[in-house]
Amino acid sequence: MRPVRQLFLLPFLLLVFASSGLCFTDVTTLEFKGFTLGMSLEQAVKTLKARAYRENRDIRVFSSGEYAISAYFQNDIPLHLVSAKESDYTDMTLQFANNELLMLDAKTRYVTADQARALPDKYTRIFGPFDFRGEKLSRDTAVLFWLWGGESIRPETPPMAPHVQVQIISKRENGKETPESEELRMVDVPKLMGVQYAETLEQYLKGNALYAAKVEEGRKLAAGHIPKIQAAIDGDDRYRQVKLNPFEDTILVSGVVKQGDLNPLKEMVAATDPPLKITWNVREYPAEVFKQK
Repeated sequence: MRPVRQLFLLPFLLLVFASSGLCFTDVTTLEFKGFTLGMSLEQAVKTLKARAYRENRDIRVFSSGEYAISAYFQNDIPLHLVSAKESDYTDMTLQFANNELLMLDAKTRYVTADQARALPDKYTRIFGPFDFRGEKLSRDTAVLFWLWGGESIRPETPPMAPHVQVQIISKRENGKETPESEELRMVDVPKLMGVQYAETLEQYLKGNALYAAKVEEGRKLAAGHIPKIQAAIDGDDRYRQVKLNPFEDTILVSGVVKQGDLNPLKEMVAATDPPLKITWNVREYPAEVFKQK
């Protein structure tokens, strides 16, 4: 068995589908080292100073415990990038648009294998139960990832909603895997996309307000309709591992089922006449996977 699996992975079905409850984590309420999505640049700088960081205006000579601020514009949207060097092994970057934190990225290179083994418990203590986890393997790399704020099949395509993603990257060589680094990314995707595509600050602000209103309306519709879908599938053993969640302005149906059981589920959901889009993240697996030992 692969070393990384020995360290981190629970039984197969738990790996395939794990969730924290009836709805996804509200990532905007989570805090990492004093930073939260939506906080201002001024608040972030105060947080850095409170942690004894020193400002360094010459980023060419960047030492541990120092930060630097770069200012620029995307069209006429004011942007700031804060780079902070926590130690010789950990760097952080914080991206601000219109004085609002939209992304925090922290990368750590490993010193010991114990740090890698402690990773899941470490971030569960910080953020609480995760919403999803998975892995991706390639010829020379293995990536294990955990998500708060949604679900994703692949680490490179996380949810379009605000989310926190933690991943451990291991080098694969001669049939062995050696953990090399971890990365945490806390990101408000819709607003980052607004920065990318808005042509003016006014358009950016209006787009954010419209998106927030659409999400709120979708959540209300989803909350009212999910019990109808739940009543339709309750008692059907085929769908014991299927869950329903409000997700942005859709209803997310996720889980695992036996091969051949997905289309009947879609028909049952459609028969409830959903008032908004259904997002499907249900995977089919051979019946042998579900056999009880």
